[in-house]
Amino acid sequence: ALPAHLGRLQRAAVEHEPLLALMGMLEQSSREDPLFVPRIEVLRRHVARHFAEEEGQLFRELEARGYFGYSLEYVS
Repeated sequence: ALPAHLGRLQRAAVEHEPLLALMGMLEQSSREDPLFVPRIEVLRRHVARHFAEEEGQLFRELEARGYFGYSLEYVS
């Protein structure tokens, strides 16, 4: 089994997939598309939730393990 932090890192990478797909749909559509605004709203919610999860849990754990080489306190 993978260490817990690597499992969470893999899950975070998989969670990026639908966000990337949604961004691709937005790039291919126009503002006149009736789904444009709903897609933007869904993307905003997903990004906000995803960012909060990574910043609150995953980033701090990876920082503690020395993955970043610097403290996130100075980045935010």
